[in-house]
Amino acid sequence: MKLVYSLAFVVLAMTSSPALAQEPSGNNPPLRRYIAAFGGVADIGSETTPTFAGEFGESLTQNAQAYATFSYFDNVMTDQMRDNLIAAADYVEQITGVQRTFSGRDRGLALTAGGKYVFGTSVRPYVGAGAGGIEISRTITEATLGDVSQAFATRPGLGDGVVNAGSTKEMKPLAEVVAGVGFVTSKAYIDIGYRYRRAFHSATTVQLSQVSVGIGAKW
Repeated sequence: MKLVYSLAFVVLAMTSSPALAQEPSGNNPPLRRYIAAFGGVADIGSETTPTFAGEFGESLTQNAQAYATFSYFDNVMTDQMRDNLIAAADYVEQITGVQRTFSGRDRGLALTAGGKYVFGTSVRPYVGAGAGGIEISRTITEATLGDVSQAFATRPGLGDGVVNAGSTKEMKPLAEVVAGVGFVTSKAYIDIGYRYRRAFHSATTVQLSQVSVGIGAKW
C-alpha cells in the first residue's frame, strides 16, 4: 500500500505541472508505438524485491493502447516459505544438535499482455489490465551445505504450495491491473506506473504490488 501512496503523489505532482500539460506541437507527433525499459520495486508480503522490465506498446485508437511486458523479479518468495525455512532449521537443530541456516530465493520471470485506456496527448494518464504467466524458479541454500533445493522439494511439508512437490520450478497464470502516467516528447516516452499482479493455481497467495519508472523511444 505504501507503494500506491508514493505513486499517487508523484503522478499528481507531475500532471499538475503546466509545462507537462502542454499539447504536442507539429514537431512533436503523437505516440503510435514505443519501447521502454523499466526499473522499480515490488512488495510481496513483508518483503520488497527489485524488478526490471521491458515493454512494447502500440496505440490502437486515440484512447486505446495495447502493450506487452516482460518482467524480472529478483525474489518473489512468500512469507509462508520464509517461515518454513526457519522452521526447518529449528527442526534440524532439535533432531541433530547441528545448527543450520537456510535461505531461499524464488526468481520470477513474467510475460503479460493487455490494454490501457489512455487520456491526453503529451501527458497520458492511463488505466488498464492484462494477463499472462510467471515462471518461478526456487533456489534454497544452506550456509555450509550449499544448494539444497532438490532436498527441500522432495521432503513433504517443507513447501508453500507455490512450487509443486518434487520440483524447483513452476509456471503460474498471472493477471494484473495497471495505472500510471506517460509523458511523450518528440522522440522519447517516459512512464511512471503502478501494477498489482496476482498469480493463480497456488496454495499460498502470490501477489505483487509494484511501482516502476520507465524510459524509452517512441515513434
